[in-house]
Amino acid sequence: MILLAIALNQPIAVLSQELTLEDRQKLELAAKSADRFVERFRQTLDFGTVWPEFHMSDISCTVKTTGYFSLNDDKRLKIDNELLERFYVAVMNYFYLKGVHDLTVSRLDSDLSEDAIMPKEIRLTERRSVYVKTNGKEPETARDVERMIVELRRLARLYRKYMPRNAIRSAAWRASNNYLMNRGNTTHLGLSSGHPDFCIPETTKVYIVDRGLFYFYMIEEKGKMKIAGLAIDLE
Repeated sequence: MILLAIALNQPIAVLSQELTLEDRQKLELAAKSADRFVERFRQTLDFGTVWPEFHMSDISCTVKTTGYFSLNDDKRLKIDNELLERFYVAVMNYFYLKGVHDLTVSRLDSDLSEDAIMPKEIRLTERRSVYVKTNGKEPETARDVERMIVELRRLARLYRKYMPRNAIRSAAWRASNNYLMNRGNTTHLGLSSGHPDFCIPETTKVYIVDRGLFYFYMIEEKGKMKIAGLAIDLE
C-alpha cells in the first residue's frame, strides 16, 4: 500500500471552548462546509469532482503536501504545478476511496488483516503495480510520476467498483470515525493563526474541523469557508 505522510502537523490551536462568539460562529460554518464535503464525496466517490468545489483559490502550496516529494524532488524530477496538482488529486482520491471502503467494511480496531478486507481484484492489481505497493519503485522522472498517477487512478476505479452501498453509513464506519474523532493529542475543533504548509500567513485564521478520516483546515474567502488543506492520520 502506498505510504502517505499527510500528517496532523498543525500550529498551536485555540480550542473551540476558548474562542470568541464570532470565532465560534465561523467555526460552525467551517464544520457545516466540512460535512457538505464528506457528503459530496459519499455521493460522487470522486475527490477530483468534489475538491474544486471546496478548495481555496490558491492551492499551489497545498498540492505539495502529500509528503511524497520534497522540494529537491520537485526540481530534480522537473515536476510543475499542473503535474503536482494531478498527482495530489490522484493520491487523495485513492486514499479516501480506500479509507472509506476499509472503514465501512471493518472497524479500525478489527483483527482482520488488510488482505482479508481488500477485494481480491484490488489486491492482485496492487501487487502487480510498479509504484503503488509496499516497497514500490520510487519515481525517478516526471514520466514516472505520470505512470504512478495511472496506477492510482486504476486502483481508484476498482475501489469504486467494490464500494459497499452503505459507504460512510455502516456501523463499522461510525465506530471507526468515533474512535478517530476522540483520539488524544488532536485538535478536533479549533482555530490557529496561519499554517506554513499551505502558505497561509499568521494574520489569517485557519479553522480546524475533525471528521475522522477527513481532517480539514479551512479559511474564509469572500464570506465562504474554503478548504486550505486536508490531513491524514489513522494512528
